[in-house]
Amino acid sequence: MGQGCGSKAILPGGYEEGNLVYYSAANQHFPAGELRYGTLGNVTGPSQVQDGKDDERVAVKFPNFRQPVACFVAALQTKAPPAILPGGWRIGESLVYLGQARESEDGHRLAAGMSCVAAGPTGPKEGGTQLDSNEELPGELSSLTSGLKAASCRGQVEGLMNDLLDVCQQRRAHQCPGGLQKLFTKGAIVYWMDRTVKLEKDAVLWAGFWNGGQAGRTTMDDLFRFVKLMGMQTVHPDTGLGKLVEKNNDLASCQGEPIVDNFWKSASSDFVKQMAVRGQRTLLVLVNKAIDQTPYGLLNSVLYRYELPWVRFQNSQKSRNWHPKVLFVDMRADCHNLKKAVLVVLKNVPFECIECNEACRLDETLRARVQQNL
Repeated sequence: MGQGCGSKAILPGGYEEGNLVYYSAANQHFPAGELRYGTLGNVTGPSQVQDGKDDERVAVKFPNFRQPVACFVAALQTKAPPAILPGGWRIGESLVYLGQARESEDGHRLAAGMSCVAAGPTGPKEGGTQLDSNEELPGELSSLTSGLKAASCRGQVEGLMNDLLDVCQQRRAHQCPGGLQKLFTKGAIVYWMDRTVKLEKDAVLWAGFWNGGQAGRTTMDDLFRFVKLMGMQTVHPDTGLGKLVEKNNDLASCQGEPIVDNFWKSASSDFVKQMAVRGQRTLLVLVNKAIDQTPYGLLNSVLYRYELPWVRFQNSQKSRNWHPKVLFVDMRADCHNLKKAVLVVLKNVPFECIECNEACRLDETLRARVQQNL
């Protein structure tokens, strides 16, 4: 028999439109925002992803998302999920990975000893959620992301594009989609983007610090503490543009993608230009990279490929008259080879290098050494 007049359709999981549900899987990042464990939402109807699995999902409207999210019913529950996860962990708690080394399909490396954060329980096999109706990108931009190899990279790039479109529209600039198309296809400099790179202090450049680094020396937290100790800031993520990149997972899944390389080329120009405009007299560069051409080596880093060449360019501009004292701190204690590599891109820009070996920490002692050399 058909449904009675005025009755609500029964959705997968027995849910009905208007039901309140809690998201009970691990935190997930989308271009439109982050969906966190324990978030309360409202069922709005059937899922419309049209991938053959809509009978396992419902559409849910969560706060801070303009569009519904298609959630697997296994990732939802009607009561608030427990604050304590299996194993006694809490959301946001710092952990250390002790399992076997492995690499995900989008290129992320996982190795024993890496730092991590509890994001929630393991969810359904398919991952729990998918945007039912994401922010639509203009055609000239969506066509650029369709060829990206990893779905996670596509989400990160589309998220950044949407954020940059918002910035452009807030600036009331003209031809926002066309400008971004040139940025991502040619590395063109977009005139309104440099307004997102305002510097309040002297800026530091860096490469190779990560959350799985050696505590006290090469983790991201160590880097940020040391930069603060120096009374400086980073361009990424301490500027507006840097925060947008960080929001989209630092485009970490996009290694070797040409449109992302073009973005970094343009962004690096803005980062370094602001240093020159500000007239900072010193430039500190912290490096924790092997000097090779592997995907994660120095020669393939944003620092080496884009930021340092822009330092050379700005240094050569007679009208700018910007000639900062450049100091490298090598966390691998190999200044001999680092100097040879840097000389290739900085050419006639003078620079110095000091080594920070295994016994060296990003602390007050190193701060004093750096200040003495600057």
